[in-house]
Amino acid sequence: MQTVSSTWRRCCAGSGRSEEADHRTSRGATELRRDYAAAHLALADIHLQQGRFGEAAPRYRRALALQSAPAETCSNFGVALAALGHWDEAAEQYRRALALKPELTDV
Repeated sequence: MQTVSSTWRRCCAGSGRSEEADHRTSRGATELRRDYAAAHLALADIHLQQGRFGEAAPRYRRALALQSAPAETCSNFGVALAALGHWDEAAEQYRRALALKPELTDV
């Protein structure tokens, strides 16, 4: 069965707009199920890549409240927080990332 989001993804992929498809798919998923951590994480990562730190941070916060996350997610959340000037919170997320994965080098 094909969903609207998968159709949208295919259409956008052909036009080089796969990032837009990811954004729309993730945003739709978080609107339908506010407890869907994976969608919040996907949307947070998209916002982070686009430099939209003010939009990424609350998505990371929500996702982490819903489930534990890998070290890379904590590190990315730290990047968003640091970009917003939330230094103490950013440092806390970096420490969390390193506690989960000590070999992480991009913290």
